[in-house]
Amino acid sequence: MPFRDVQNLGVNDYTKVWYTQALTDKGIAMLAKRDIKRAEMITAYTPVLLVYMDPQLSTLEQEKYLKNAVN
Repeated sequence: MPFRDVQNLGVNDYTKVWYTQALTDKGIAMLAKRDIKRAEMITAYTPVLLVYMDPQLSTLEQEKYLKNAVN
């Protein structure tokens, strides 16, 4: 089941393991505050997909782009 109650799983919680910083010629980076152990959860967020239904596209074209976005 892809959607379930995520309480107590650490999803959408800030783990305090990382921070963001602007790097010259790179943009914004996510950097570790300490060594990270193998398989340690760093971040987990509930995915969101916002869709603007363009009336100029046919239903088939819209479905094609939506399928491409989620695959």
